[in-house]
Amino acid sequence: MTSIRLRAGAALAAVALATGACGGDEPTVTATTAPPTTASPTAAPSPTGPVTFTQGEASVDVTGDRTESFTATVDDESTFDPDDNGYDLLFVDDDGNALRVGLDWETGADDSPFIAVGLPGTSLFDENYFPDQFNSKCQVEVTSATPFAIEGSFSCEDLERGDAKEMIDATGTFSATA
Repeated sequence: MTSIRLRAGAALAAVALATGACGGDEPTVTATTAPPTTASPTAAPSPTGPVTFTQGEASVDVTGDRTESFTATVDDESTFDPDDNGYDLLFVDDDGNALRVGLDWETGADDSPFIAVGLPGTSLFDENYFPDQFNSKCQVEVTSATPFAIEGSFSCEDLERGDAKEMIDATGTFSATA
C-alpha cells in the first residue's frame, strides 16, 4: 500500500514541477485536429462543349397586327456554347408558337440580343415568323446567367413578318436550365 501512495505522490510532484517549469499556472495543452472526413466543395467545372438546356419556360405577350399570349417550354435544341459564350434558346408551345432568343454573353452584359417570335413558326422559312433581323428592335435584360442556367426578360417593338405585311410588339420572360 505504501508503494502505491509513494508513486501517486511522485506523479503529483512531477506534474507540479512541469507546470512550474513552463512559467504559468496552468499546463499548456496542444490541440491536434483530425483530417476532414468529407471533401471540401469545389466549383463546378467550366463546360468544354455545348451544354443542352432541358428545362425552362417562356411567357410571351404579343400586340400589334396580332394579339397573342402563350407560354412555351424549352426545346431540346437550346444550348450554351462555351466557344463563343453564346446562348441559342428556343421555346415552343403545343400550337407551334415560339420564342427564339440568341445572346452573346461577354463580361456579364448582353452584346447583341436576337429575338424572334413565331405565331406559329420557329424559323425564317415559316410565314408567321417575326424576327429582329438586325438585332436592333429588342431589349433584353438578363437577371442571371451561367453556362448551365439563364433567366431574363425582353421587350421588342416593330418586329416585321418576312413579307413585311404584319408588324408586332412583344414582351415576355424566359428561363432555362441544363
